[in-house]
Amino acid sequence: MIYFLVCLFGLFGIASLFIVLPSHATPQAAPSLDWPDIPVASLGVFKRTGRINQAGPAAKPPIRVASFEAAQERVLALLKPPIQQRPNIALRLSAIDQAWTDVLMNGAVVVQVPTQAVIAQRGRGARAS
Repeated sequence: MIYFLVCLFGLFGIASLFIVLPSHATPQAAPSLDWPDIPVASLGVFKRTGRINQAGPAAKPPIRVASFEAAQERVLALLKPPIQQRPNIALRLSAIDQAWTDVLMNGAVVVQVPTQAVIAQRGRGARAS
């Protein structure tokens, strides 16, 4: 029991030394005079409807056409001369609705065409060659 009391008083004594001793912390530098003083409330970042919690801008749905030929016309209309680089044009099934196929130009969806129209066009192209 005496050992416990000696340890307890020793801990309090060491702790009191840190409380009593003056701290030699460096003072914080003040911000420059041209620093903008914007109240946190006006930033709106901690509100439920603040900037952080807002959804990003809604993506515009791509244009849907009924035929493969209309999709070709749409892509050709987007190609404006003079063309510096050859565009990368690709097809992929739509992630939202697989009845539609996305036509991508340089990675961006420019038009959607029915998947059945793509399959039918592929069949026509195979017979022509």
